[in-house]
Amino acid sequence: MREITTARASLARVGRTALAVALTCAATGAYASFASVVINDFSFTSSADPSFFIFAPTDTRNQSWFLFAEDTPGLTVTNSNSVPNWSNVTQAALNARTRANVASSVVTDPLTQVPLPAFTLSANATALAPGQVNTALGNMLSSGSLCLWDSNTNFDGTSASCTGSGSITFSLNYDLILTPTSGSRGTSAYAELDVDGDGVPNGIFFDIASTVLGDTSQLGQSFTWTANLTAGNLAFFDINGIVVVTQVPEPGVLSLAALGLIGLAATRRRKGMARTVA
Repeated sequence: MREITTARASLARVGRTALAVALTCAATGAYASFASVVINDFSFTSSADPSFFIFAPTDTRNQSWFLFAEDTPGLTVTNSNSVPNWSNVTQAALNARTRANVASSVVTDPLTQVPLPAFTLSANATALAPGQVNTALGNMLSSGSLCLWDSNTNFDGTSASCTGSGSITFSLNYDLILTPTSGSRGTSAYAELDVDGDGVPNGIFFDIASTVLGDTSQLGQSFTWTANLTAGNLAFFDINGIVVVTQVPEPGVLSLAALGLIGLAATRRRKGMARTVA
């Protein structure tokens, strides 16, 4: 057995342009409240027989998003789609006083040529007069798997080539960023990251930050999990981001919590759909 370290490339620039634009808007007051989920680094290590090679099967990769921006009185813009691969995608739902945007990317390890997904997801809103409602929300899901190929067998780039065995340990570094409107009790910012996959303790990991709950930005967060594989198996994973910014009559925590649960349920449904692809 040997230790193979791959895909340690930093993702600090993933979605940097979209994030910078959003922060600039917040600083100038154009979008006064801000929430974001940022994947800073996604990497893995594996212990396997020297004849095994790690790869990401092409038939398990998927990314999908849903963006929503609503201005009072009911002016709504949505943007949603799904693509059967990891790729560079920049999308937005833009209204006069609300905005949700996502920028996804794929980083390829120069040594093994193994790709990994990442994204920056954000929502912005301007606070309005009491009784008016402005809402921006976003949901981004990246799904896929890694597995081990036994180089003594045929390789076709799909899950059918997952003929090796060993362990894969994933490490995810991320930020949950909140910028509420100063002095506006009715404006709330919410950010959530969910990880669902083989080897994740209890099946799912989630982390949230909410101004309604008194949270501030959570920077430099990390999560690690290990999948043990036998021949013919894959290490599936779903990485799901949820952001919500809204101006609501207090208390607003119930609406935010409901949106978080809806996003979590959507993650599980999409995971089931993604794993049927082979």
